[in-house]
Amino acid sequence: MAAGAAPLSAAGARVLRTITLANGCRVTITRRHCLLTPAGWTNDLQIGDAVCVTPPAGGEPGQVTVFSAITAIEPVPYTGWVYDLEIAGRHNFVANGIVCHNTIQTIGMVLHGREQNPQPDPVLLICPTSVLGNWEREIQRFAPSLRVLVHQGANRLGGEEFVTASQQTDVVVSSYSLLARDRELLGQVAWGDVILDEAQNIKNPTTKQAQAARGLAARHRLALTGTPVENRLTDLWSIMEFLNPGYLGSQQSFRSKFTLPIERYHQPEPAAQLKTLVQPLLLRRLKSDPTIIQDLPEKNEMKVFCNLTAEQATLYEAVVQDSLRQIEESEDAASRPGFVYAHEAEAGLQPSRALPGQPHDQRFGRPFRQAQPSV
Repeated sequence: MAAGAAPLSAAGARVLRTITLANGCRVTITRRHCLLTPAGWTNDLQIGDAVCVTPPAGGEPGQVTVFSAITAIEPVPYTGWVYDLEIAGRHNFVANGIVCHNTIQTIGMVLHGREQNPQPDPVLLICPTSVLGNWEREIQRFAPSLRVLVHQGANRLGGEEFVTASQQTDVVVSSYSLLARDRELLGQVAWGDVILDEAQNIKNPTTKQAQAARGLAARHRLALTGTPVENRLTDLWSIMEFLNPGYLGSQQSFRSKFTLPIERYHQPEPAAQLKTLVQPLLLRRLKSDPTIIQDLPEKNEMKVFCNLTAEQATLYEAVVQDSLRQIEESEDAASRPGFVYAHEAEAGLQPSRALPGQPHDQRFGRPFRQAQPSV
């Protein structure tokens, strides 16, 4: 399976087209992507042309069973960058209005690297445990020529056995928990690429998994994330420190030069300077772009109120009145804040806590986590 990749600048250009089919499907493609027609794969598409919709179950890729006619072709203006991937036999992966699907892009990048270097080093892909199986299935679906080793579970390989197996495979998929736990083992392999999916998992630079990620030796590094800044700018620094160590300076200098001026004083100049520094290294898509998500309606937020039953209201009022009485009778004013907090927990105002010895509040019909001792 051959692969090719090229970044296309789309600023002000009609690079994308949205194809609408008679069965209601819509697909957004670049000028290089092809769809399968009775005449073969082509980008020369006209209204009325038939496009293959589904291959036969269990059949060979490329076999035709169902066609649907093109009913509309709309040019899509797009500002920014489109990373255009061509994978032979899988050209029509850009579906449902999603122009840049990072899973497919990553698989295409790995295939492209194998095409350029027939004897490459293995790729290490770190992702949350919940999507390990998804990555394995997607690689098998879009790049069956790639050999995949899942490093996870109690029966995972170790020592020389793991090193040998990694050198004989194309992609090793593992999780963030094992990234820290098997740090020394993973460090014994010469990786061609290290890829972090949901890279916000290393947003805290002091965690063991962030330190382990930065300690991996690889020729290329890639971070996939929809939230490079979740809470504060330090999140971005931590991810960039993994990608390009030292590029944004030390953590202390980044804090004084960017974090404090931007977060505390809202100064526009440091924000613009930081954007200039990181923009060339980001391949970004905006979900607010109407060309990205075309089928979803506007978000509609509704407040739904759940009233207490008569029994719950009576019990709640009794707890409140008893708490107020004990607060008034308390002689130590300094202890009142903690006393109030403890009674909020008992009354259900702090649902994540419960009084010691009450892991479940049967009166309110929902379980509480056991209260942890404060430090």
